[in-house]
Amino acid sequence: MDSKLAQIWVKENSMPLGAEKAALFGAAGVAGGLDCEILVVGGGGGGGGMDRPMLGGGGGGGIVHSSSYTCDSGVAYDLTVGAGGGSNTNGSDSVFNVNSEGSVTTTLTAKGGGKGGIQGTAPADGGCGGGGVGTGGSTYSDGADSNQTTGSIGGVATGYGGTGENAEEGGGTEDSIGGGGGGPDNTRTTTPNGATGKEFSNFSSFGESGFFAGGGAGSRHSGTAGTGGNGGGADGRNGPSNQNGIDGTANTGGGGGGARGTDGNSRSGGSGGSGVVLIRYSGGTAASGGTITASGGYTYHAFTSTGAATFTPS
Repeated sequence: MDSKLAQIWVKENSMPLGAEKAALFGAAGVAGGLDCEILVVGGGGGGGGMDRPMLGGGGGGGIVHSSSYTCDSGVAYDLTVGAGGGSNTNGSDSVFNVNSEGSVTTTLTAKGGGKGGIQGTAPADGGCGGGGVGTGGSTYSDGADSNQTTGSIGGVATGYGGTGENAEEGGGTEDSIGGGGGGPDNTRTTTPNGATGKEFSNFSSFGESGFFAGGGAGSRHSGTAGTGGNGGGADGRNGPSNQNGIDGTANTGGGGGGARGTDGNSRSGGSGGSGVVLIRYSGGTAASGGTITASGGYTYHAFTSTGAATFTPS
């Protein structure tokens, strides 16, 4: 074989190109980047807790989603998984790329959910706001607002958050993602449901069948108990006195449920579910970090332990 023919043979056979290269090496591009889908969910807010029977549910965590985010090969991307808030406490933020490494410098921050309201203290703003609370008679607190950046984030991701429910209306009226249910007093017939979270079908094996950041339900004096929002939101309390709130589901960012106390018998609101960071790309394993699984031609990295971690493309 002459030298020219040898050069042609090497060029055509030593390195697959285009789709063949992607099939062999996964989603790593020609420039050395890894094309990832990233989902970041903040920790859910805690439900309201005190010595009263009508308390607000915690809001779900905020959500940030990127359908295509290029991570540079060999770069360790810092991230943090936020914890769920305890009774009367906001959830913690979850963050991807906290030090702005790599070619994309936008930090993806999913805010922690807002705490549920209690009598004398309004619910808190959060990724999704906490639910309001009834104080008797005709006095009701509104649900809290979302402080999550929504819509486009740096042109590479989209943020989602929702408003908590008004205590007079109970739950399910705000038509918003992940808001906590408002705890109505005994003059109201409304049910303090938490708002439904947000579905991401590409992550259906995680969260609550692909739903995240459901709102926690409020508690009530009597009548039907509130139901937590799909996406890990906790149910509320009713009926027998002196019950602590129910916790949101771990790694969903679901809000905690409101407690049901009585005079002189304070009870704790349910804790919010912890947040999560999920990363998905086409092909075989091409990065390290988190719990790695494979399904349907994609590799998944799930970061489920609260605190700091790193994701490093090969």
